[in-house]
Amino acid sequence: MIEALALRKSYGTVTAVDGVSFSVGAGEVFGLLGPNGAGKSTLIRMMTCLTRPDSGTSLIHGRDVTGEPGAIKSLIGVVPQESNLDRELTALDREALLSLLVMAGYTLLFLAVGTRLIRKYSE
Repeated sequence: MIEALALRKSYGTVTAVDGVSFSVGAGEVFGLLGPNGAGKSTLIRMMTCLTRPDSGTSLIHGRDVTGEPGAIKSLIGVVPQESNLDRELTALDREALLSLLVMAGYTLLFLAVGTRLIRKYSE
């Protein structure tokens, strides 16, 4: 389970993330979409222990990201949007891989730029 609870982050007078909250359950694929500058990368950086939020909480499997960064880093993996694996796989191959990961019990969180459709792989 992944939870973001009222996460906020500012850089000087610029608010990058303003009170974002959501949850992703086990077996779900979550797409985070928005235009450049919307705060997607900042949000992911906060949730992966790379940037501390100014306020709010982020939980991974019930553990606080800011309070337990070592434990969080052992629970997560980050795959950038540009990866060598994607260049090697067809769209069908990627779909099959994602389906297998979800069937194995992994919770997937994607960061996507633009308006590309991301499917939910759970019920």
